[in-house]
Amino acid sequence: MDSIFLGKNNRPYLVSDLEISKIVNNSEILLNYTMKELDSLYRKYFGDYTHEYLTILQKKIKLYDTSDEVNSFLINGNKFWLDKNTRVGLMHLANCSTDSVQLVLGD
Repeated sequence: MDSIFLGKNNRPYLVSDLEISKIVNNSEILLNYTMKELDSLYRKYFGDYTHEYLTILQKKIKLYDTSDEVNSFLINGNKFWLDKNTRVGLMHLANCSTDSVQLVLGD
Protein backbone atom coordinates (compact mmCIF):
# COMPACT_ATOMS: atom_id res chain seq x y z
CA MET A 1 0.00 0.00 0.00
CA ASP A 2 1.31 3.45 -0.92
CA SER A 3 1.68 6.22 1.63
CA ILE A 4 0.05 9.54 0.84
CA PHE A 5 1.83 12.86 1.18
CA LEU A 6 -0.38 15.95 1.30
CA GLY A 7 0.93 19.03 -0.44
CA LYS A 8 0.57 22.53 1.00
CA ASN A 9 -2.74 22.97 -0.82
CA ASN A 10 -3.87 19.57 0.52
CA ARG A 11 -3.19 18.06 -2.88
CA PRO A 12 -2.52 14.37 -2.31
CA TYR A 13 0.58 12.76 -3.78
CA LEU A 14 1.27 9.06 -3.61
CA VAL A 15 4.73 8.71 -2.11
CA SER A 16 5.59 6.22 -4.84
CA ASP A 17 4.92 9.06 -7.33
CA LEU A 18 7.35 11.39 -5.57
CA GLU A 19 10.55 10.02 -7.01
CA ILE A 20 13.29 12.61 -7.39
CA SER A 21 12.72 13.18 -11.11
CA LYS A 22 9.09 14.08 -10.42
CA ILE A 23 10.00 16.43 -7.57
CA VAL A 24 12.56 18.24 -9.72
CA ASN A 25 9.94 18.73 -12.44
CA ASN A 26 7.00 19.63 -10.18
CA SER A 27 6.93 23.40 -9.74
CA GLU A 28 4.05 23.24 -7.22
CA ILE A 29 6.08 21.10 -4.83
CA LEU A 30 9.32 23.03 -5.42
CA LEU A 31 7.68 26.41 -4.78
CA ASN A 32 5.58 25.38 -1.80
CA TYR A 33 8.12 23.45 0.23
CA THR A 34 11.36 24.56 1.78
CA MET A 35 14.52 22.57 1.20
CA LYS A 36 14.30 21.45 4.84
CA GLU A 37 10.78 20.08 4.27
CA LEU A 38 11.82 18.37 1.03
CA ASP A 39 14.85 16.96 2.81
CA SER A 40 12.65 15.48 5.56
CA LEU A 41 10.27 14.00 2.99
CA TYR A 42 13.05 12.40 0.98
CA ARG A 43 15.00 11.07 3.91
CA LYS A 44 11.81 9.56 5.36
CA TYR A 45 10.67 7.82 2.18
CA PHE A 46 13.67 7.49 -0.11
CA GLY A 47 16.89 7.82 1.86
CA ASP A 48 19.79 9.92 0.67
CA TYR A 49 19.41 12.17 -2.37
CA THR A 50 22.55 14.26 -1.94
CA HIS A 51 23.49 13.86 -5.60
CA GLU A 52 20.25 15.68 -6.60
CA TYR A 53 20.29 18.39 -3.92
CA LEU A 54 22.00 21.07 -6.03
CA THR A 55 19.70 20.45 -9.00
CA ILE A 56 16.61 20.77 -6.81
CA LEU A 57 17.94 23.94 -5.15
CA GLN A 58 18.77 25.56 -8.51
CA LYS A 59 15.29 24.82 -9.86
CA LYS A 60 13.69 26.22 -6.69
CA ILE A 61 15.70 29.44 -7.09
CA LYS A 62 14.73 29.81 -10.77
CA LEU A 63 11.05 29.23 -9.99
CA TYR A 64 11.12 31.72 -7.12
CA ASP A 65 12.91 34.30 -9.27
CA THR A 66 10.06 34.25 -11.79
CA SER A 67 7.26 34.07 -9.22
CA ASP A 68 4.86 36.78 -8.03
CA GLU A 69 6.82 36.90 -4.79
CA VAL A 70 9.66 38.60 -6.64
CA ASN A 71 8.06 40.22 -9.66
CA SER A 72 4.93 41.82 -8.28
CA PHE A 73 4.16 44.58 -5.82
CA LEU A 74 1.10 46.00 -4.06
CA ILE A 75 -0.13 49.59 -4.21
CA ASN A 76 -3.36 50.42 -2.38
CA GLY A 77 -4.16 46.72 -2.17
CA ASN A 78 -3.83 46.18 -5.93
CA LYS A 79 -1.23 43.75 -7.26
CA PHE A 80 0.90 44.93 -10.17
CA TRP A 81 3.70 43.40 -12.17
CA LEU A 82 6.19 45.10 -14.49
CA ASP A 83 8.15 43.21 -17.09
CA LYS A 84 11.94 43.39 -16.99
CA ASN A 85 12.25 45.97 -19.79
CA THR A 86 9.85 48.34 -18.04
CA ARG A 87 11.66 47.92 -14.71
CA VAL A 88 15.04 48.60 -16.32
CA GLY A 89 13.66 51.61 -18.20
CA LEU A 90 12.18 53.06 -15.01
CA MET A 91 15.45 52.54 -13.17
CA HIS A 92 17.34 54.44 -15.90
CA LEU A 93 14.72 57.20 -15.91
CA ALA A 94 14.93 57.55 -12.13
CA ASN A 95 18.75 57.68 -12.24
CA CYS A 96 18.87 60.25 -15.04
CA SER A 97 16.07 62.58 -14.03
CA THR A 98 15.80 65.13 -11.26
CA ASP A 99 12.08 65.46 -11.90
CA SER A 100 9.53 62.97 -10.65
CA VAL A 101 8.65 60.02 -12.82
CA GLN A 102 4.99 59.14 -13.26
CA LEU A 103 3.82 55.67 -14.13
CA VAL A 104 0.24 54.69 -14.96
CA LEU A 105 -0.66 51.30 -13.52
CA GLY A 106 -3.76 49.32 -14.40
CA ASP A 107 -6.65 50.85 -16.32
